[in-house]
Amino acid sequence: MRAANTLEVALNTLDTEALRPDEMDAFYVRRPRLKTSLLINELLHTDAPRKFLFIGHRGGGKSTELVHVAGDLKDKFNVVSIPVYSVFQSGELTHEELIFAIFSRLADVAVAKEWMKGGVIPLARKAFLDGAIASVQRWLFGPKTGGTSTATTTETSLSVELGGWGVKLEQKIALDGKIRANLAGKAGEFLGLIDDFLARIRDITGRNTLLIVEDLDKFDIAATEKLFFEHSQTLLRPRAHVIYTFPVSMRFSDRFSIVEQSFKAYYLPNIATRHRDGSEDAEGRGLLREILTRRVEQTLFEPGVLEYMVEHGGVVRDLIKLAHNAVNTADAEGRKAVSLADAREAFSDAMRTRQSILSPGDYPLLEQYDGKPVANTPDIRRLLFNGSLLEYQNTTGDWCAPSPDAKALLASPERPALPRP
Repeated sequence: MRAANTLEVALNTLDTEALRPDEMDAFYVRRPRLKTSLLINELLHTDAPRKFLFIGHRGGGKSTELVHVAGDLKDKFNVVSIPVYSVFQSGELTHEELIFAIFSRLADVAVAKEWMKGGVIPLARKAFLDGAIASVQRWLFGPKTGGTSTATTTETSLSVELGGWGVKLEQKIALDGKIRANLAGKAGEFLGLIDDFLARIRDITGRNTLLIVEDLDKFDIAATEKLFFEHSQTLLRPRAHVIYTFPVSMRFSDRFSIVEQSFKAYYLPNIATRHRDGSEDAEGRGLLREILTRRVEQTLFEPGVLEYMVEHGGVVRDLIKLAHNAVNTADAEGRKAVSLADAREAFSDAMRTRQSILSPGDYPLLEQYDGKPVANTPDIRRLLFNGSLLEYQNTTGDWCAPSPDAKALLASPERPALPRP
Protein backbone atom coordinates (compact mmCIF):
# COMPACT_ATOMS: atom_id res chain seq x y z
CA MET A 1 0.00 0.00 0.00
CA ARG A 2 1.36 3.41 -0.97
CA ALA A 3 0.39 7.04 -1.41
CA ALA A 4 -2.03 7.69 -4.27
CA ASN A 5 -0.45 8.92 -7.51
CA THR A 6 -3.76 9.70 -9.24
CA LEU A 7 -6.81 11.63 -8.09
CA GLU A 8 -9.00 8.56 -8.58
CA VAL A 9 -6.92 6.52 -6.15
CA ALA A 10 -6.69 9.47 -3.75
CA LEU A 11 -10.46 9.38 -3.27
CA ASN A 12 -9.94 6.03 -1.52
CA THR A 13 -6.79 6.79 0.46
CA LEU A 14 -8.41 9.98 1.80
CA ASP A 15 -10.88 7.97 3.89
CA THR A 16 -12.12 9.68 7.07
CA GLU A 17 -12.67 6.36 8.87
CA ALA A 18 -10.03 5.06 11.28
CA LEU A 19 -7.10 3.34 9.65
CA ARG A 20 -7.38 -0.41 9.33
CA PRO A 21 -4.56 -2.57 10.74
CA ASP A 22 -3.32 -3.31 7.20
CA GLU A 23 -3.06 0.45 6.49
CA MET A 24 -1.05 1.41 9.56
CA ASP A 25 2.43 0.85 8.13
CA ALA A 26 1.69 3.01 5.11
CA PHE A 27 -0.47 5.81 6.52
CA TYR A 28 -0.02 6.05 10.29
CA VAL A 29 1.79 9.16 11.53
CA ARG A 30 3.15 8.93 15.04
CA ARG A 31 2.73 12.05 17.13
CA PRO A 32 5.64 13.11 19.37
CA ARG A 33 5.19 12.92 23.14
CA LEU A 34 2.03 10.92 22.62
CA LYS A 35 0.50 9.57 25.83
CA THR A 36 -0.52 6.40 24.00
CA SER A 37 2.90 4.92 24.80
CA LEU A 38 2.20 5.43 28.52
CA LEU A 39 -1.16 3.70 28.13
CA ILE A 40 0.50 0.73 26.40
CA ASN A 41 3.17 0.53 29.09
CA GLU A 42 0.58 0.55 31.87
CA LEU A 43 -1.44 -2.20 30.18
CA LEU A 44 1.68 -4.34 29.78
CA HIS A 45 2.72 -4.06 33.42
CA THR A 46 -0.58 -4.00 35.32
CA ASP A 47 -1.99 -7.36 36.39
CA ALA A 48 -5.29 -6.32 37.97
CA PRO A 49 -8.01 -5.29 35.46
CA ARG A 50 -8.00 -1.52 34.98
CA LYS A 51 -10.47 0.80 33.27
CA PHE A 52 -9.14 3.65 31.11
CA LEU A 53 -10.64 6.71 29.47
CA PHE A 54 -9.17 7.76 26.14
CA ILE A 55 -10.16 11.40 25.81
CA GLY A 56 -10.14 13.53 22.70
CA HIS A 57 -12.22 15.47 20.20
CA ARG A 58 -14.56 13.74 17.79
CA GLY A 59 -12.55 13.20 14.64
CA GLY A 60 -9.27 13.86 16.43
CA GLY A 61 -7.81 10.43 15.67
CA LYS A 62 -8.76 8.39 18.77
CA SER A 63 -9.86 5.32 16.80
CA THR A 64 -6.67 5.23 14.74
CA GLU A 65 -4.55 5.54 17.88
CA LEU A 66 -6.48 2.65 19.41
CA VAL A 67 -5.73 0.55 16.32
CA HIS A 68 -2.08 1.33 17.08
CA VAL A 69 -2.58 0.25 20.70
CA ALA A 70 -4.28 -2.98 19.62
CA GLY A 71 -1.46 -3.76 17.19
CA ASP A 72 1.22 -3.25 19.84
CA LEU A 73 -0.60 -5.49 22.31
CA LYS A 74 -1.91 -8.25 20.05
CA ASP A 75 0.73 -10.73 21.24
CA LYS A 76 0.05 -9.98 24.91
CA PHE A 77 -3.75 -9.79 25.02
CA ASN A 78 -6.84 -11.08 23.31
CA VAL A 79 -7.90 -7.70 21.91
CA VAL A 80 -11.61 -7.13 21.19
CA SER A 81 -12.82 -3.84 19.68
CA ILE A 82 -16.46 -2.91 20.28
CA PRO A 83 -17.64 -0.15 17.87
CA VAL A 84 -20.81 0.63 19.82
CA TYR A 85 -22.34 3.07 17.35
CA SER A 86 -22.34 0.44 14.63
CA VAL A 87 -24.57 -1.62 16.94
CA PHE A 88 -27.03 1.01 18.20
CA GLN A 89 -27.23 3.77 15.62
CA SER A 90 -29.46 6.14 17.53
CA GLY A 91 -29.06 9.24 19.62
CA GLU A 92 -29.09 7.50 22.97
CA LEU A 93 -27.30 4.52 24.47
CA THR A 94 -28.24 2.89 27.77
CA HIS A 95 -25.83 1.07 30.05
CA GLU A 96 -27.67 -2.20 29.35
CA GLU A 97 -27.16 -1.74 25.61
CA LEU A 98 -23.48 -1.01 26.11
CA ILE A 99 -22.99 -4.15 28.19
CA PHE A 100 -24.92 -6.22 25.64
CA ALA A 101 -22.70 -4.88 22.85
CA ILE A 102 -19.61 -5.98 24.80
CA PHE A 103 -21.02 -9.48 25.30
CA SER A 104 -22.17 -9.81 21.69
CA ARG A 105 -18.86 -8.77 20.12
CA LEU A 106 -16.89 -10.85 22.62
CA ALA A 107 -18.93 -13.93 21.60
CA ASP A 108 -18.47 -13.30 17.89
CA VAL A 109 -14.74 -12.63 18.09
CA ALA A 110 -14.21 -15.65 20.34
CA VAL A 111 -15.89 -17.88 17.76
CA ALA A 112 -14.18 -16.26 14.77
CA LYS A 113 -10.73 -16.57 16.35
CA GLU A 114 -11.52 -20.02 17.75
CA TRP A 115 -10.92 -18.98 21.35
CA MET A 116 -13.86 -21.24 22.19
CA LYS A 117 -12.86 -23.87 19.67
CA GLY A 118 -15.09 -26.90 20.12
CA GLY A 119 -12.39 -29.40 19.16
CA VAL A 120 -10.04 -28.08 21.85
CA ILE A 121 -12.32 -27.80 24.86
CA PRO A 122 -15.76 -29.05 23.81
CA LEU A 123 -17.15 -28.79 27.33
CA ALA A 124 -16.42 -25.05 27.42
CA ARG A 125 -18.48 -24.59 24.31
CA LYS A 126 -21.27 -26.92 25.33
CA ALA A 127 -21.49 -25.84 28.94
CA PHE A 128 -21.12 -22.11 28.42
CA LEU A 129 -21.49 -20.73 24.91
CA ASP A 130 -24.59 -22.68 23.94
CA GLY A 131 -26.16 -22.03 27.32
CA ALA A 132 -25.30 -18.33 27.26
CA ILE A 133 -26.85 -17.82 23.85
CA ALA A 134 -29.96 -19.74 24.90
CA SER A 135 -30.27 -17.44 27.93
CA VAL A 136 -29.92 -14.32 25.78
CA GLN A 137 -32.62 -15.54 23.40
CA ARG A 138 -34.93 -16.25 26.35
CA TRP A 139 -34.33 -12.79 27.85
CA LEU A 140 -34.95 -10.98 24.58
CA PHE A 141 -37.61 -13.12 22.87
CA GLY A 142 -39.22 -15.13 25.66
CA PRO A 143 -39.02 -18.83 26.53
CA LYS A 144 -40.78 -20.14 23.41
CA THR A 145 -38.82 -18.38 20.68
CA GLY A 146 -37.85 -20.35 17.60
CA GLY A 147 -34.54 -18.43 17.66
CA THR A 148 -31.25 -19.59 16.26
CA SER A 149 -30.40 -23.12 17.30
CA THR A 150 -26.94 -23.58 18.71
CA ALA A 151 -27.02 -27.35 18.81
CA THR A 152 -24.02 -28.38 16.78
CA THR A 153 -21.98 -31.53 16.58
CA THR A 154 -18.85 -30.45 14.76
CA GLU A 155 -16.39 -27.63 14.96
CA THR A 156 -17.26 -26.53 11.42
CA SER A 157 -20.98 -26.31 12.09
CA LEU A 158 -20.28 -24.33 15.27
CA SER A 159 -18.52 -21.63 13.24
CA VAL A 160 -21.28 -21.59 10.63
CA GLU A 161 -24.02 -21.49 13.25
CA LEU A 162 -22.54 -18.89 15.59
CA GLY A 163 -20.24 -16.85 13.37
CA GLY A 164 -21.94 -13.48 13.04
CA TRP A 165 -24.67 -14.48 15.49
CA GLY A 166 -24.12 -11.49 17.71
CA VAL A 167 -23.94 -9.07 14.80
CA LYS A 168 -27.27 -10.31 13.46
CA LEU A 169 -28.88 -9.97 16.86
CA GLU A 170 -27.43 -6.48 17.27
CA GLN A 171 -29.09 -5.48 14.00
CA LYS A 172 -32.41 -6.88 15.18
CA ILE A 173 -32.21 -5.01 18.46
CA ALA A 174 -31.26 -1.74 16.76
CA LEU A 175 -34.28 -1.99 14.43
CA ASP A 176 -36.86 -3.39 16.83
CA GLY A 177 -37.77 -1.15 19.73
CA LYS A 178 -39.60 -3.95 21.56
CA ILE A 179 -36.54 -6.19 21.56
CA ARG A 180 -34.40 -3.25 22.61
CA ALA A 181 -36.72 -2.57 25.52
CA ASN A 182 -36.23 -6.15 26.72
CA LEU A 183 -32.60 -5.31 27.51
CA ALA A 184 -33.72 -3.01 30.34
CA GLY A 185 -32.70 -4.38 33.71
CA LYS A 186 -30.51 -7.10 32.21
CA ALA A 187 -27.08 -5.48 32.75
CA GLY A 188 -26.31 -7.72 35.74
CA GLU A 189 -27.08 -10.91 33.83
CA PHE A 190 -24.92 -9.88 30.87
CA LEU A 191 -22.06 -8.85 33.16
CA GLY A 192 -22.15 -12.31 34.71
CA LEU A 193 -21.94 -13.91 31.26
CA ILE A 194 -19.11 -11.57 30.26
CA ASP A 195 -17.03 -12.40 33.34
CA ASP A 196 -17.59 -16.14 32.87
CA PHE A 197 -16.70 -15.77 29.20
CA LEU A 198 -13.49 -13.87 30.00
CA ALA A 199 -12.41 -16.50 32.53
CA ARG A 200 -12.96 -19.33 30.07
CA ILE A 201 -11.11 -17.51 27.28
CA ARG A 202 -8.24 -16.93 29.69
CA ASP A 203 -8.15 -20.65 30.53
CA ILE A 204 -8.12 -21.63 26.86
CA THR A 205 -5.71 -19.02 25.44
CA GLY A 206 -3.50 -18.34 28.46
CA ARG A 207 -3.94 -14.58 27.90
CA ASN A 208 -6.05 -11.84 29.40
CA THR A 209 -8.52 -9.90 27.27
CA LEU A 210 -8.37 -6.20 26.43
CA LEU A 211 -11.72 -4.62 25.50
CA ILE A 212 -11.66 -1.39 23.47
CA VAL A 213 -15.07 0.30 23.60
CA GLU A 214 -15.32 2.96 20.89
CA ASP A 215 -17.80 5.51 19.50
CA LEU A 216 -19.11 6.78 22.83
CA ASP A 217 -18.65 10.35 21.55
CA LYS A 218 -21.08 9.70 18.66
CA PHE A 219 -24.15 9.52 20.87
CA ASP A 220 -26.16 12.32 22.41
CA ILE A 221 -24.00 14.00 25.04
CA ALA A 222 -26.68 13.68 27.74
CA ALA A 223 -26.90 9.91 27.19
CA THR A 224 -23.12 9.53 27.30
CA GLU A 225 -22.90 11.62 30.49
CA LYS A 226 -25.51 9.35 32.06
CA LEU A 227 -23.39 6.29 31.23
CA PHE A 228 -20.35 7.57 33.09
CA PHE A 229 -21.92 9.78 35.74
CA GLU A 230 -24.78 7.48 36.80
CA HIS A 231 -23.67 3.99 35.77
CA SER A 232 -19.91 4.09 36.20
CA GLN A 233 -20.02 1.06 38.53
CA THR A 234 -21.50 -0.99 35.68
CA LEU A 235 -18.70 0.12 33.34
CA LEU A 236 -16.12 -0.84 35.97
CA ARG A 237 -17.48 -4.36 36.42
CA PRO A 238 -16.00 -6.44 33.53
CA ARG A 239 -13.00 -8.43 34.76
CA ALA A 240 -10.73 -7.27 31.99
CA HIS A 241 -8.73 -4.22 31.01
CA VAL A 242 -11.19 -1.88 29.26
CA ILE A 243 -10.47 1.31 27.30
CA TYR A 244 -13.50 3.58 26.86
CA THR A 245 -13.39 6.49 24.43
CA PHE A 246 -14.58 9.61 26.22
CA PRO A 247 -15.78 12.95 24.75
CA VAL A 248 -13.43 15.82 25.54
CA SER A 249 -16.39 18.03 26.47
CA MET A 250 -17.29 15.78 29.41
CA ARG A 251 -13.94 16.53 31.02
CA PHE A 252 -15.32 19.99 31.78
CA SER A 253 -18.10 18.74 34.02
CA ASP A 254 -18.42 19.11 37.78
CA ARG A 255 -18.78 15.33 38.00
CA PHE A 256 -15.66 14.41 36.02
CA SER A 257 -13.48 14.44 39.14
CA ILE A 258 -15.65 11.66 40.58
CA VAL A 259 -15.27 9.55 37.43
CA GLU A 260 -11.52 10.15 37.35
CA GLN A 261 -11.17 8.52 40.77
CA SER A 262 -12.12 5.14 39.23
CA PHE A 263 -10.93 5.46 35.63
CA LYS A 264 -7.37 6.31 34.55
CA ALA A 265 -7.56 9.10 31.96
CA TYR A 266 -5.30 9.47 28.92
CA TYR A 267 -5.58 12.38 26.50
CA LEU A 268 -5.16 12.69 22.75
CA PRO A 269 -4.50 16.41 22.16
CA ASN A 270 -5.42 18.05 18.89
CA ILE A 271 -2.60 18.76 16.47
CA ALA A 272 -2.22 22.53 16.45
CA THR A 273 -1.15 24.76 13.57
CA ARG A 274 -0.58 27.77 15.84
CA HIS A 275 0.33 28.58 19.41
CA ARG A 276 -1.91 30.56 21.70
CA ASP A 277 -0.14 33.81 20.79
CA GLY A 278 -0.87 33.25 17.09
CA SER A 279 2.64 32.19 16.08
CA GLU A 280 2.96 29.16 13.82
CA ASP A 281 3.47 25.70 15.31
CA ALA A 282 5.93 24.21 12.84
CA GLU A 283 5.82 20.75 14.42
CA GLY A 284 2.02 20.54 14.24
CA ARG A 285 1.94 21.76 10.66
CA GLY A 286 4.54 19.19 9.70
CA LEU A 287 2.47 16.39 11.23
CA LEU A 288 -0.71 17.45 9.44
CA ARG A 289 1.16 17.80 6.17
CA GLU A 290 2.60 14.30 6.62
CA ILE A 291 -0.88 12.87 7.30
CA LEU A 292 -1.89 14.06 3.82
CA THR A 293 1.31 13.22 1.93
CA ARG A 294 1.40 9.70 3.37
CA ARG A 295 -1.94 9.16 1.63
CA VAL A 296 -1.52 11.29 -1.51
CA GLU A 297 1.62 12.13 -3.45
CA GLN A 298 2.51 15.80 -3.19
CA THR A 299 2.53 16.18 -6.99
CA LEU A 300 -1.28 15.91 -6.98
CA PHE A 301 -1.51 19.28 -5.21
CA GLU A 302 -0.67 22.53 -6.97
CA PRO A 303 1.66 24.97 -5.13
CA GLY A 304 0.12 26.38 -1.96
CA VAL A 305 -2.71 23.84 -1.73
CA LEU A 306 -1.19 21.65 0.98
CA GLU A 307 -0.43 24.68 3.15
CA TYR A 308 -3.98 25.97 2.66
CA MET A 309 -5.53 22.67 3.71
CA VAL A 310 -3.25 22.30 6.75
CA GLU A 311 -4.24 25.80 7.91
CA HIS A 312 -7.96 25.19 7.34
CA GLY A 313 -8.28 21.52 8.28
CA GLY A 314 -9.03 21.53 12.01
CA VAL A 315 -9.15 18.05 13.55
CA VAL A 316 -7.59 15.18 11.58
CA ARG A 317 -10.88 13.86 10.24
CA ASP A 318 -11.91 17.31 8.96
CA LEU A 319 -8.50 17.80 7.32
CA ILE A 320 -8.84 14.51 5.45
CA LYS A 321 -12.44 15.31 4.51
CA LEU A 322 -11.37 18.72 3.19
CA ALA A 323 -8.67 17.11 1.04
CA HIS A 324 -11.07 14.40 -0.17
CA ASN A 325 -13.68 16.93 -1.27
CA ALA A 326 -11.09 19.06 -3.05
CA VAL A 327 -9.71 15.98 -4.83
CA ASN A 328 -13.24 14.99 -5.86
CA THR A 329 -13.86 18.42 -7.41
CA ALA A 330 -10.61 18.36 -9.36
CA ASP A 331 -11.19 14.78 -10.54
CA ALA A 332 -14.79 15.46 -11.58
CA GLU A 333 -13.61 18.38 -13.71
CA GLY A 334 -10.97 16.27 -15.42
CA ARG A 335 -7.87 17.89 -13.95
CA LYS A 336 -4.75 16.01 -12.86
CA ALA A 337 -4.01 18.02 -9.70
CA VAL A 338 -5.93 19.89 -7.00
CA SER A 339 -5.95 23.68 -7.40
CA LEU A 340 -6.24 26.31 -4.70
CA ALA A 341 -9.73 27.08 -6.03
CA ASP A 342 -10.73 23.45 -5.42
CA ALA A 343 -9.48 23.63 -1.83
CA ARG A 344 -11.29 26.91 -1.21
CA GLU A 345 -14.53 25.48 -2.58
CA ALA A 346 -14.22 22.47 -0.27
CA PHE A 347 -13.62 24.78 2.69
CA SER A 348 -16.67 26.86 1.75
CA ASP A 349 -18.73 23.67 1.94
CA ALA A 350 -17.30 23.01 5.42
CA MET A 351 -18.27 26.53 6.47
CA ARG A 352 -21.86 25.97 5.29
CA THR A 353 -22.06 22.78 7.31
CA ARG A 354 -20.66 24.51 10.39
CA GLN A 355 -23.08 27.42 9.97
CA SER A 356 -26.02 25.02 10.10
CA ILE A 357 -25.14 23.85 13.63
CA LEU A 358 -24.27 27.24 15.15
CA SER A 359 -26.87 29.44 16.79
CA PRO A 360 -26.57 33.27 16.69
CA GLY A 361 -25.52 33.28 20.35
CA ASP A 362 -22.62 30.92 19.64
CA TYR A 363 -20.65 33.47 17.63
CA PRO A 364 -19.85 35.88 20.48
CA LEU A 365 -18.95 32.91 22.69
CA LEU A 366 -16.49 31.61 20.10
CA GLU A 367 -14.90 35.07 19.88
CA GLN A 368 -14.75 35.39 23.65
CA TYR A 369 -12.90 32.11 24.16
CA ASP A 370 -10.50 32.33 21.24
CA GLY A 371 -7.09 31.77 22.85
CA LYS A 372 -8.54 31.34 26.34
CA PRO A 373 -8.78 28.31 28.67
CA VAL A 374 -11.91 26.20 28.32
CA ALA A 375 -14.72 27.18 30.68
CA ASN A 376 -17.01 24.76 32.48
CA THR A 377 -20.36 25.95 31.11
CA PRO A 378 -23.10 24.03 29.24
CA ASP A 379 -22.68 26.17 26.10
CA ILE A 380 -18.91 25.69 25.96
CA ARG A 381 -19.28 21.94 26.51
CA ARG A 382 -21.78 21.85 23.65
CA LEU A 383 -19.41 23.71 21.31
CA LEU A 384 -16.59 21.35 22.25
CA PHE A 385 -18.85 18.36 21.65
CA ASN A 386 -19.92 19.44 18.17
CA GLY A 387 -16.38 20.44 17.18
CA SER A 388 -16.98 24.19 16.80
CA LEU A 389 -14.51 24.87 19.61
CA LEU A 390 -11.21 22.96 19.78
CA GLU A 391 -8.89 22.51 22.74
CA TYR A 392 -5.09 22.52 22.37
CA GLN A 393 -2.20 21.57 24.64
CA ASN A 394 0.80 22.90 22.71
CA THR A 395 1.42 25.88 24.99
CA THR A 396 1.90 26.18 28.74
CA GLY A 397 -1.68 26.03 29.97
CA ASP A 398 -4.38 24.44 27.84
CA TRP A 399 -6.34 26.78 25.60
CA CYS A 400 -9.07 26.70 23.00
CA ALA A 401 -9.94 28.28 19.66
CA PRO A 402 -12.80 28.12 17.17
CA SER A 403 -12.47 25.43 14.52
CA PRO A 404 -11.11 26.89 11.25
CA ASP A 405 -14.53 26.87 9.58
CA ALA A 406 -16.15 28.47 12.65
CA LYS A 407 -13.41 31.11 12.80
CA ALA A 408 -13.96 31.94 9.14
CA LEU A 409 -17.68 32.40 9.84
CA LEU A 410 -16.90 34.93 12.58
CA ALA A 411 -15.49 37.29 9.95
CA SER A 412 -18.02 36.37 7.27
CA PRO A 413 -20.89 38.55 6.06
CA GLU A 414 -22.96 35.36 6.43
CA ARG A 415 -22.66 35.63 10.21
CA PRO A 416 -26.22 35.93 11.58
CA ALA A 417 -27.19 38.87 13.74
CA LEU A 418 -28.20 38.35 17.33
CA PRO A 419 -31.99 38.48 17.81
CA ARG A 420 -33.37 41.69 19.26
CA PRO A 421 -34.19 41.49 22.98
